[in-house]
Amino acid sequence: MEQRQGNPWVALQMAAVYETLGAQTAACREVEAFLEHPCSREHPQLRVQLLRPLLLKYQALDDWEGTEHAARRLLNESQEKQDVVLAREALAKVFRQRGNWSALEEQARALLSLAEQLSDRKTQILAHTDLVTVMDRKGHVEEAMNHTRKLIELTEDTGVKALWTMVLGGYHERVGALAEARKIYDELLEAPWLPSPHALRSLAQIALAFDLAQMGEVSAALVLVDQAEVENLAPAFQASARVTKCSVYRLGGRLHTVGKEVHTLWSLARQHSQEAVVQLLARLEQARLHLDRGESGLALRVAEEALDWAVRIDAMDSELDCTLLLADLCRIQGDLTRAERYLKDAEALAEQGGFRFKRVGLCNSWGCWAAQAGRYQEAKARFREALQLAQMMGTKAAQCGALILQAACVDLPCRDWMNMAECLDQALTLALTCEFRVYEAILTGLWGIWHLEAAGDLKKAYLYLSDSRQVMDETGFYGPLRALVEETLQSLEDRR
Repeated sequence: MEQRQGNPWVALQMAAVYETLGAQTAACREVEAFLEHPCSREHPQLRVQLLRPLLLKYQALDDWEGTEHAARRLLNESQEKQDVVLAREALAKVFRQRGNWSALEEQARALLSLAEQLSDRKTQILAHTDLVTVMDRKGHVEEAMNHTRKLIELTEDTGVKALWTMVLGGYHERVGALAEARKIYDELLEAPWLPSPHALRSLAQIALAFDLAQMGEVSAALVLVDQAEVENLAPAFQASARVTKCSVYRLGGRLHTVGKEVHTLWSLARQHSQEAVVQLLARLEQARLHLDRGESGLALRVAEEALDWAVRIDAMDSELDCTLLLADLCRIQGDLTRAERYLKDAEALAEQGGFRFKRVGLCNSWGCWAAQAGRYQEAKARFREALQLAQMMGTKAAQCGALILQAACVDLPCRDWMNMAECLDQALTLALTCEFRVYEAILTGLWGIWHLEAAGDLKKAYLYLSDSRQVMDETGFYGPLRALVEETLQSLEDRR
């Protein structure tokens, strides 16, 4: 030790020995010892020459504290633009690993400015990518979209360009601009530079199908999801694609097919036990399927597991989905206090992430909660807000859902027969026109209840309720509102 303090060059000799032996951590420690010695200040160029490989070694070792220390030293000691780029890229990686979004934004903006001066396309792409991540986390969706557009413009690889185009479509969906998202996916599928067949073509078909189904073109959406080949996609992409397929099948009344997709999701989860996204999505979709089958207790348990996975991997979008589902399940189980906590969590997540599209579902869940608490005016206001948002976004599926909930949760218990008839008439027209088969079944049943309670017409009530149960059998729907239909039909049969 005394010899090194007197002669710092020994540290460099030891670093060379350790590097030859493959002991990279020890080699880094010896270089640091040299850099700490006062006499090394007399050799500024040598210090910079040592800092460059030192920084790269720390990154290779995933030593983020060492990386940050070396990067800041390099920034302080070198004015060469390439060294500044190297240091800022390293710092960005450090802050990305730590989830320090504000610090990452600062580095990414500085890096982007420098890269534009140098016409460095590769570094510009890296900076824009980091800024997409930061803006996404902050809920600044419009700015995230702007950086995504720049990435599409800068990227030359057709596969990566297609992936960023899919991301842009997803951002439009997040803010409820379904028509614009649909246009993006249509153009991507027609792009001459996108090879066919291509994995991203299948993903684009499924994303387009989601928008079509939401906008009321269920038949076209079902054709697309049936055509899309997802078996050879990477596990996380395949799981995501299958969840989207389930949402389309659910609207089209093919709940038996949803069951098959969930079975496939679980097979995928068993094959890829280390893929957190797959574990999360398999549980989330299983919970939804349990709810469709009227198994709210099972759904609650599985949804809690899904939420744990979402929090573990910091997946805000899925965390919001899980939280909303848990709020509904707790309410169905009669635990309004816990349901309210979940709804407040979901409200915060929706605001934080800029999830405007999912505010429709949030308003509906609040409406159901308020109605069950006997606060009917509040519930009515929530359902009205959901309907207005759905109309602005052009999602006929959400419009239909809001009208159903208004009729079933507010108008029926309040015996507001006139308003209930108006809601049912609008919703059934949408359901029949758009082929929302489960909604059709529910609405037919609610019309049966209306004929019984408002008009006293037992014959019509029985016909509507019987038709409702038949369509529910065909679609495989056993959700909460089926129980209401079954109970009313049973009471009529007992009278006959």
